[in-house]
Amino acid sequence: MRTMLGFFLGLAIAAMVGCDDGEATVDAAVQEGPDAMVGALDAAPDAAPDAAPDAAPDLGPVYTSTLEFPVDGPGPFAAGFRTLPVEYVVPGTGELRQIVVDVWYPARAVEGEHPRFENLFDDNESVIDAPAVRPVGETYPVMIYSHGDRGFGGTSSFLMAHFASHGWVAIGPDHVGNLLVNNPRGELVAHFI
Repeated sequence: MRTMLGFFLGLAIAAMVGCDDGEATVDAAVQEGPDAMVGALDAAPDAAPDAAPDAAPDLGPVYTSTLEFPVDGPGPFAAGFRTLPVEYVVPGTGELRQIVVDVWYPARAVEGEHPRFENLFDDNESVIDAPAVRPVGETYPVMIYSHGDRGFGGTSSFLMAHFASHGWVAIGPDHVGNLLVNNPRGELVAHFI
């Protein structure tokens, strides 16, 4: 379990840092562990792309714990979103498998495109590729969401965006062969909407 948590934490950090100039930094950080991953995020640009190079970024209030935020409303951050393909070898079978993993993370508020799931469901709370913010404390708390029978990673996108607004990284992998539009019984999607 600890290995899987480390894998998904590394995946989430890689999603937030992006693949531009920080790709080598992220790859090295994933190999070195959680402390290096936080350092890789710190190496990401802090200022908005249109800000003057010498302008100090507005970091807002300083918090010491994500538990300081009232849970009955949105937290102080916006919700960023990325979808990542993940390929791995299934233990015990040697089978190569690819899954889609949805990642919500604390971000700066920006305008942009919102995620859409299964070409039916919109997530108007999150912005695709929004710039990530640094974690509150030393690391991001991570929540891995497992959708139910015939669901999908974004089934509870409103809740994942809520966690992200409170400083958490929320990860929702799609289950193989048990999605709303991909199930072994071959029943029509219309039966479940």
